[in-house]
Amino acid sequence: MNCRSVRKHISDYLDDKLPANLMSDFQEHVLNCSKCASEISEMRSTIAGLRSLAVQRCPANLWPEVRSAIQSMGAPSTVSVGFPRRFLIAPAVAVAIAVLLALPVRKSEIGSPRQLAFSEYRHYLIEHMRVQKQPFVDSDVIFAATELDTAPIMIDGD
Repeated sequence: MNCRSVRKHISDYLDDKLPANLMSDFQEHVLNCSKCASEISEMRSTIAGLRSLAVQRCPANLWPEVRSAIQSMGAPSTVSVGFPRRFLIAPAVAVAIAVLLALPVRKSEIGSPRQLAFSEYRHYLIEHMRVQKQPFVDSDVIFAATELDTAPIMIDGD
């Protein structure tokens, strides 16, 4: 067992829920690793400190007092958004313009479904090469080609 495995099982160990088949390896590692042993010791002292805290009970009449305080406040007459409405107009106009600019695009301007698929595949290859810094494996190319051939092409207006 290594430090990473020990850290993963510390809670189970401290709660006496560590499976028996892991217990001997766990204890052997802790005996030989001062870092893990000190981490377990710190956890034990933290747990002991938390258990020593006094439990505070709420007074029995707390909820009726809270309820009456809320009811005495009354409902607000207006709800404030926190910023003027004029700040909402600019994004709404920008979205409307973007939608209007996108509408005139016709199917003939997009190209055939095959050209669209090739464009998507080309973009995928370029991104893969940029991120991975290693060439495609033949199985990747076969998989991508199969996906492109069998995937339905969806174009608005079809």
